[in-house]
Amino acid sequence: TRRQPGLREGDFMEAEYLGLDNVLAACRSHGVRRVIYVTTLGIEPGSSNPWMHGRWVAEQRLLESGLDATILQPGQVLGLGGGGFDMTLAQSRRRIAFILGTGEQRYRNIALEDLLYYLVGVLEEPRSYGQRYQVGCDDIVTYDQMIDICAEEQGRPHPSKVHIPLQALRPLARLLWWLLRLPAGAGVAGVESFEGDLIGDPMPIRFLLPRQPLGYREGVRRMLAAVDEESVPPREASGDRLLQRS
Repeated sequence: TRRQPGLREGDFMEAEYLGLDNVLAACRSHGVRRVIYVTTLGIEPGSSNPWMHGRWVAEQRLLESGLDATILQPGQVLGLGGGGFDMTLAQSRRRIAFILGTGEQRYRNIALEDLLYYLVGVLEEPRSYGQRYQVGCDDIVTYDQMIDICAEEQGRPHPSKVHIPLQALRPLARLLWWLLRLPAGAGVAGVESFEGDLIGDPMPIRFLLPRQPLGYREGVRRMLAAVDEESVPPREASGDRLLQRS
């Protein structure tokens, strides 16, 4: 999402288009036909969010490339190193959590091991060529609930929550993203990404690859059990991660 040399103000998606086009060119040059592209839930045609619309355009470029492409759209991935989950985990460890929006936006998440299962599963599955799949667990939780569950699984109290209205942030989005040295268009997209539910439909891929994904609480529990909380702290939430949903 950083501004790339030569790109116009606000053309924050152009860097992604360019990167994808370079990957496609390299595949053709080296005779590689199989491509799996991981994006995120919420990508729909005609979306008013410039980031989600831009991702839809990128997906279309891939599907129309003539390669054997599959797109996976996961919810927030439950694993350290992902900007979205790191932000949630950091919020759960505070006494006071400052949250963009109402905190009632609903999410479908996915444990890292379940996402890896789908990645490996579609790799040599011809029926997945040219398809988009939304992947996630059965649980649908709000952002406030995600923070509270993370806190509970660490034996911590629920943090007090201060919700920042998105209406108050929109006029400041351009200034905020300018201070963070991000393209102006990313500011609007970042704020708007906290509107609307990110749920999708995870059932179609389960007909192809049967598996019962871990629920949200169990996914958090397993992730926390696999790491040393003190030696591997999550990255603190920062402005340039507001766009990272998985």
